[in-house]
Amino acid sequence: MAAIFRTTIKYSFGRPVWRNSTNTVKLHPLALEKPTTIEEMKACVTRAIRDKLRIRATGPGHSFSDAPYTEDLLVDTSALTAITPKYLGDEHLIEVEAGVTVSGLNKELDALGKSIRAMGGYNKQSIAGAIQTGTHGSSLKFGAMSAMVRSVVLVTRDMEHPDRARAYRIEPANGPTPHSPSPASGPTLIKDDELFHSVVVSFGAMGLLHSLVVEVEPFYCLKEVRRVSNWTDVKQELRDGLLEAHGSVLIQINPYLPGEDTALIITHDRVPDDQVPSALRRRGADLGYFFSALWGAIRNPSLLVAGHFRLTYWIMVLMINMRPERIGRTFRSAIRSQRDDGYTHRAHKVMYQGAAHFKLRAYDTECAIPLRQGDYLASLDALIAHLRDLNDTYRSHLSAPIGLRFVKGSPLFLTPEHGHEVCYVDLPVLKHAYGHSNIVGRLQEFFRDPQHMGIPHWGKRNERFTAADIEARYPRLNDWKKARDRFDKERTFANRFTERLVGV
Repeated sequence: MAAIFRTTIKYSFGRPVWRNSTNTVKLHPLALEKPTTIEEMKACVTRAIRDKLRIRATGPGHSFSDAPYTEDLLVDTSALTAITPKYLGDEHLIEVEAGVTVSGLNKELDALGKSIRAMGGYNKQSIAGAIQTGTHGSSLKFGAMSAMVRSVVLVTRDMEHPDRARAYRIEPANGPTPHSPSPASGPTLIKDDELFHSVVVSFGAMGLLHSLVVEVEPFYCLKEVRRVSNWTDVKQELRDGLLEAHGSVLIQINPYLPGEDTALIITHDRVPDDQVPSALRRRGADLGYFFSALWGAIRNPSLLVAGHFRLTYWIMVLMINMRPERIGRTFRSAIRSQRDDGYTHRAHKVMYQGAAHFKLRAYDTECAIPLRQGDYLASLDALIAHLRDLNDTYRSHLSAPIGLRFVKGSPLFLTPEHGHEVCYVDLPVLKHAYGHSNIVGRLQEFFRDPQHMGIPHWGKRNERFTAADIEARYPRLNDWKKARDRFDKERTFANRFTERLVGV
């Protein structure tokens, strides 16, 4: 079943109003622009420079933080949707403009016989927004979405003439573009490892991202298996090499009910080419493909019903609000309902988690814990004890199980997995559940504690974190700031999000 999409732009008395996908962040900018070309994007930046305005870009708005916030000039990238296969003749590279959604990219890749390497559990974000805020899947082999990037085109201030706008193509020293075209025919090429490692995950603080070149895979399928366990046994499996045994591992934990059936282990593994069902190699009106897609939609009936129908969503909220003491049993039922001995499909069909109404009516805070940071499992035990205490004492709880994802380290300066493998800890709430914002704030405070040292996800709720917290967690932050100063000493691309987290 296709995900439901909510428009992020409305008008009030002829003036623009922007909101994120969950309607938890609203903006009333002075002006809203919708460029269709790189020249129009440069004109937006020129206007901001000339009128001394701040400027930010936004896409479908699937960010729960205030990263897009601006009261000045807001740029809607949704019209920048060109996809160019075989960048410079390389069949594994594809150039994608900033407004292309993850689902749009996957559709194009299907037609080309290619597959995405990593993605989050939702596919309606723009590819640029997802990468700029550090969106990840769960793989110690392939890394987060940002690991796919080989080149970016940034529209920002001209480094030589800061009163003008200019487009730069920024790549690492071994990037795919061999030489720079003349300024009249394309962006100015910069091959610089440190600049590239600064720009890819920079949440719009260095300029407007026009396009990215990403490396994709030849077509492949994934097999997903979901099995029920308990947290004690899961910890032992993690110590015994569970993460190394599979291409991807995701774990859900019920923190409120000790004993059996308190955890769900989800594994993904690539299917050998000679074992891929023939129906999955074909597109169009193919009965085999149709039945495979149908099974993907209905294999977890409880999640299908709760995630795609408003009435069942509101019934669930009512039950959670009226009977907080039953939350452990509710989560146990949700975990049990997801058992699955095996499901095989195209890679992005397996990575996508569905439940569209949940995605539009829920938000979360999410932090990464380095796997080498002491015993990360001890931090998870402390988190579970903290959650259990909040529920037992104050009837304050999450609205869904804890989610764990494991991601390969990265050289990018401001991605949470910089320099180390991490365990991402996802803590979700329904926005209509009682006390949703309260518990999300308290869990941020838990991860601010130096004893646990969680690294916040830029696109999730992170308002309790400060610039001092970020400085303590990112050893290359000053190098990132030097890179930003090369483009934007005047802070044209800053906002309250950047000022709070990386300094004024």
